[in-house]
Amino acid sequence: MEDMNAMLNLLSAVFSLAVGALFWLVGIVGRWKVFEKAGKEGWKSLIPFYSGYCLYDISMGTGWLYFLTFIPLVGLVVSVVQAVNLARAFGCGTFMAILLFVFQDIMLIPLGFGNYQYQGPIHR
Repeated sequence: MEDMNAMLNLLSAVFSLAVGALFWLVGIVGRWKVFEKAGKEGWKSLIPFYSGYCLYDISMGTGWLYFLTFIPLVGLVVSVVQAVNLARAFGCGTFMAILLFVFQDIMLIPLGFGNYQYQGPIHR
């Protein structure tokens, strides 16, 4: 019985790692394509904090606002504004902004590979 539990725990851990790696890979590919559409080099999506800085630069016109995400509650508000601005920068509406806020890594795939055109940061 203990062997069965150990085997199930191992399979659960391997499955969790595989799913996590898949989501990470999807996020990297989507971010790479979004960067290229916005005129930035795709390799910048591979550098953890710098890619966040670049994504804020693409969506909000300045990457320095990315550092506000590390302040509790302020980071939540700034992240919502960034999702809205990223959607607008690609000509999308409120629904895409909501999806970008909730599922950003996954929703970068349609932005990067879809027919959306980068229009630059929109300040409203």
